[in-house]
Amino acid sequence: MKTDRYSSDGAGVKNRDYQKDKSFFLEKVRGHLDPSVASVFLPQICFCLALICLTTLTRNTPAADTSTYSLPAPKSPRESLAAIQTRPGFKTELVASEPLLESPVAFDWGADGKLWVVEMVDYPLGMDGQGKPGGRVRFLEDTKGNGHYDKSTIFLDGLNFPNGIIPWRKGVIVSAPPEIFYAEDTDGDGKADIHVTLFTGFREGNQQHRANGFDYGLDNWIYGANGESGGTVHSAITGKDFDISGRDFRFRPDTGEFETQSGQTQFGRHRDDWGDWFGNNNAEGSWHYFIPEQYIARNPESAPRDTKQVMPDYPDYTRIYPVSRVMQRFDSNEDVNHLTSANSTSPYRDDLFGPDFATSYFVSDPAYNLIHREILEPDGVSFSSHRAADETIREFLASGDNWFRPTMTKTGPDGALYICDMYRMVIEHPEWIPPDFQSNVNLRAGSNLGRIYRVFPKGKTLRKIPRFDKLSPVQLAAALENPNGWQRDTVQRLLVESGDKSATDTLKKLATQSPNAKTRLQALCTLDGLHSLDIATLLTALKDSAPAIRENALRLSEPLLDASPELADAVLALASDPSLRVRYQLAFSLGEWHNPLAGRALGGLAAAHAGNERMQIAIFSSAAPHLGEMISTLLETAAAPGHADLLRQCVEFAVRSGDAFALGKALSAITTPGKTGIESWRFMALAGFLDGLNRRGTSLADFESNSPPAMKATPANFEPVFTESRAIATNPAASAIDRVAAIGLLGRDTLARDADFDLLTALADPRNPPTIQQAVTVNLIHNQAPNAGNALVTVWRKGGPEIREQTMNALLNRDELTQSLLAALESKTIPLSAINQVQRDRLLQHQSGGIGERATKLFQAADADREEVLRRYATVTGLKGNPAKGAEYFRKNCTVCHRLRNEGNSVGPDLGSVSAKPVDYLLTAILDPNRSVETRYTQYTVTTKNGTEYIGIITTETANSLTLRQPGGMDVVVSRNELKEMTGGSRSLMPEGFENGLPPQALADLIAYIRAAR
Repeated sequence: MKTDRYSSDGAGVKNRDYQKDKSFFLEKVRGHLDPSVASVFLPQICFCLALICLTTLTRNTPAADTSTYSLPAPKSPRESLAAIQTRPGFKTELVASEPLLESPVAFDWGADGKLWVVEMVDYPLGMDGQGKPGGRVRFLEDTKGNGHYDKSTIFLDGLNFPNGIIPWRKGVIVSAPPEIFYAEDTDGDGKADIHVTLFTGFREGNQQHRANGFDYGLDNWIYGANGESGGTVHSAITGKDFDISGRDFRFRPDTGEFETQSGQTQFGRHRDDWGDWFGNNNAEGSWHYFIPEQYIARNPESAPRDTKQVMPDYPDYTRIYPVSRVMQRFDSNEDVNHLTSANSTSPYRDDLFGPDFATSYFVSDPAYNLIHREILEPDGVSFSSHRAADETIREFLASGDNWFRPTMTKTGPDGALYICDMYRMVIEHPEWIPPDFQSNVNLRAGSNLGRIYRVFPKGKTLRKIPRFDKLSPVQLAAALENPNGWQRDTVQRLLVESGDKSATDTLKKLATQSPNAKTRLQALCTLDGLHSLDIATLLTALKDSAPAIRENALRLSEPLLDASPELADAVLALASDPSLRVRYQLAFSLGEWHNPLAGRALGGLAAAHAGNERMQIAIFSSAAPHLGEMISTLLETAAAPGHADLLRQCVEFAVRSGDAFALGKALSAITTPGKTGIESWRFMALAGFLDGLNRRGTSLADFESNSPPAMKATPANFEPVFTESRAIATNPAASAIDRVAAIGLLGRDTLARDADFDLLTALADPRNPPTIQQAVTVNLIHNQAPNAGNALVTVWRKGGPEIREQTMNALLNRDELTQSLLAALESKTIPLSAINQVQRDRLLQHQSGGIGERATKLFQAADADREEVLRRYATVTGLKGNPAKGAEYFRKNCTVCHRLRNEGNSVGPDLGSVSAKPVDYLLTAILDPNRSVETRYTQYTVTTKNGTEYIGIITTETANSLTLRQPGGMDVVVSRNELKEMTGGSRSLMPEGFENGLPPQALADLIAYIRAAR
């Protein structure tokens, strides 16, 4: 087959072939159209929004007759190329188009120079609309050697929505959930005659959320993305099953090994040259995975809050700048021109684009027909990112053709950025398209079309795409000396696949002497894949000038540490490495070495990074075999700031893991007074011990009965520590740090629990600093004592907004606490208005202990009065409001507490934030303001010692004061020293009875004015 070849300098032209009677939008629906926030993302594409030109759908808009719509026509390859606008100084070329390919969604190059392409021709509902498979794999060839493809061969046909591909040995590996399989052509006719299932069990469902792949890791595993669908994956080779819910994965095709990986990528999990992995979903675009799951999995007691960091860190970072016309969406209009289908976060991996692109990555957004670029910056153990200075209000590449659907980007072997264009009219899945529109729109329009482009700087010469299939191992190894990431990955893969070690000497030389750090790193990892990595090479790598090489050398050293004291010394020396990332990897790697020296090093790292949460995650992932040594090390500096909390964590881990040796060390230290008495670190360490018992479901009495003989007497020695904690907790002259530590022990001594609870509730007084109140709340939330619920109720009554929110959530977390909450509601100790709608629903739907039944009786009785008012004003929903009159009512009745259109006072919520809400929602909020009150907007009454009384909402709390904002917007600051009493915090500042003097039509006018602010 032959096809024309075109290039564009990015100027862009209008499509002159549009029929005059075809408009981009029906005239009556011009203007803002609702964008989709729905997560849409072709397994490998974050395909999101339908490019369907349809009328805006809202709750009050009837379905439109779509049979009259004229949709934008497709452009020819030449026309669509001309519609692309690229960054100044760059050009775009078309390298393949129909009929050479159809509906391409992913691609990769083979060692022989062929471009392998996956085609999801059967998107979205199968060839027949009923799920009939029709996906394909084909390869393209450039027979003229000019960088443009002119020959196409269908390798596989009839696949089930395929979405990922990577060359492997003599064939390719393809993802087509529910399976990942290997295919090969053994007779040379260009058609696959071997199809071997490697893994199966990937959940299918929506085609835009299926597992997809692939990328080759420096560690010689193949990585894939979950797609947000999960599944129980079965390895055909090993027979083992793996649950991938919420996680990505990696595998070895030859052995059938399979492992889950931290994070869940919607489409396109990719890495940079240094081994950092990146993922995405539709709305956020890009994040970095900073915790390898294989390390976290070692310690079941280690539970990081997250494994990823969203990289863009500037305001409105999802804002994008398309040059195509905005097409119809099916929900809110809040996200017009914001990321809604971001996918394929792809670092640029070459030097052709120049130094300004050395840390750039690209994100496709097919809904908006563009390619977005970000620039990485180091941020602790992860990254942040930002736009280029000259791309703040434009994109790296954007097309005016609404059919342009970039689903994947990848740095090509020639240094250009390649773009896969599925080229469809409708990219949104029918799951999000109303049925009445589906019947009038061809959901498969463009299924026989598709293009692949490449982008590169003007005036730069592209490299010729290499052929590696005929090279010897030594020649292949020499080819690592190249700036191109695809080339280095392919060479590494081919050498490891072959198992031929004849290039070992060449690889060692490259690993230690190449002037290119990326080559040194990849040679090192290739040696690892060939099991040819020696101590001498690792010792050199551990001292390499590039931090990323030292970081990877640590990982590669793990299995050899016991064999070489010299290597172990070099590894331990990196505890003082200037790079945080190197020290972070050291913290992970020390968990693989079961030598006491590793435990001492971990303790030292923990102490040196006491305030760094992510470093602590790495350290405690390695703690299991080293707790005794870590505790010994931390005891030496326990009084230093932050070290007591680390010791507490170690002690708790020791209890939960059953490490008697480590626990014995800790308990002995806790119960041995120092020269200055019982220091506060002992309070925290003992609290850690008790927390560990609680989490194991074991009491202190059980521990005393079942512990080894050497520890049986230990609990009796706790009493002096408990006694001292009471003295410190109630001493206002003690430091806040010491008091907080002491409060953590109150109520934990079974011999004096009731007295301790009295102390706790007394300490919850708002005259105390927030840190003290917070410590009381934290204690009670985790306290397993029978009367903890009643104490929490008392704390709620005394607390400010933040304390009340925390205690209310705690009261709903355990049945026995919830029973205490219901009793307080029934006695009106806590008013029903303090329960928001989510909490109310939780109580009403509760299935145990009669809680649901008690809650139903409470709320039914309380709702009767306001329900009558709502019934009387129900006609408002059917009235046509006059916004002009509503503006007058707003100024007269609402500006004292609310802002809208830059008028009024910021006491209650800005009404612009609810302007898109339906009429019935706003009506209920106005007439029944206490039905659901956001904590920060509840009314408090503050009385000072001189008898002055203030009413308002609490906006700020400090250790010494609180700030009350009064109706009218005036702030008053009250010192805690002058505070006599603080009450309230359960009702809205907005009074009931607002409707008095406002007939239904007046409320309809007011609501119309509020909603007009949309």
